[in-house]
Amino acid sequence: MSIAFSQAKLKGAERKAILQAIETQMQQVIIEGVTQVLQEFLEQEVTTKLGRPKRSPRRISSQARPIDWQCAYCGCTDANQFTRDDHYRRSLEIGWEK
Repeated sequence: MSIAFSQAKLKGAERKAILQAIETQMQQVIIEGVTQVLQEFLEQEVTTKLGRPKRSPRRISSQARPIDWQCAYCGCTDANQFTRDDHYRRSLEIGWEK
């Protein structure tokens, strides 16, 4: 979004409108950046906990590898039993104070 304005001093409502547009753009950029960083962090946390990268098959073993996560469906805590392809997108909501 671009706003054309002259180099003369901005006054009143015009000045407020431009400042509001700039603030809105800054908020969008910041929110997108924070969302990307958090998403990457969460993906890395899952990789670390499960001990395998995304799209890697799980290793079913008779020796359990317990983690501090628990399946909401069956209560299992064995990392070898968790799959990575059955999660859903969540949205991030943050408050923005003026």
